[in-house]
Amino acid sequence: MFRIYKRIIDKLNNLHLYFYYYSYKKSMLYFGKNVILKKGLIIDYPECLLIRDNVFINNDCWLSIGKYTYQKGSPKVASNPVLEIDSDTYIGRFCSISCASKVYIGKKVLIADRCYIGDIQHNFENKDLAIKDQYISSRGNIKIGDETWIGNNVSILPNVKIGKHCVIGANSVVTKDIPDYHIAVGNPAKVLRKI
Repeated sequence: MFRIYKRIIDKLNNLHLYFYYYSYKKSMLYFGKNVILKKGLIIDYPECLLIRDNVFINNDCWLSIGKYTYQKGSPKVASNPVLEIDSDTYIGRFCSISCASKVYIGKKVLIADRCYIGDIQHNFENKDLAIKDQYISSRGNIKIGDETWIGNNVSILPNVKIGKHCVIGANSVVTKDIPDYHIAVGNPAKVLRKI
C-alpha cells in the first residue's frame, strides 16, 4: 500500500514541476528533449539560456543570467549574455552559475554539488559607491570541455577554459586555463598530472 501512495505522490510532484517550469521552457533560446529540472531551480532571464538534450539540473540551483546591470544613480545597461548547457550534462544540488557574457558547459559534464561557475564580477573601482551599488561586468568567457568532472564546492572564475575530459578536485578555485585530459586541484587550481 505504501508503494502505491509513494508512486502517486511522485507522479503528482513530477506533474507539479512540469507546470512550474513550463513558462521557463517556452521562453528559453532552446530547451532539449528529456531535460529534468528539479525543485527549487531559479532562472534569471531564461530567454538567454540554451539547455540541450538529456540535461539533469538537481535541486536548489540558481542560473543567474545578467541581461541587465544596474548602478545607483545611472541608467540600466542591457547586454546579450548566453548560458549554454550542452547535452547529457549533470549539475548537482545547490550550484550557482552566473553569466554576464558567455558561459558554455560541454557535453557529458559532471558538476558536483555546491559549485560556483561565473564570468561575472562586481565592479569596485568607484570609491563613492558601495560595491553592491556598482555595475556588474564580465571579466571573460568560461568554457568547460566535454566529459569533464567538476568536484564538490569548486569555484570557476572568469576568463577560464577547462579542456576536454578533465578532473577538477573538490574545493578547488580555477583561475587559469586547464588543458585537455588533466587533473587540477587546489586554490588556485594547479595541474597535478595528465590523465
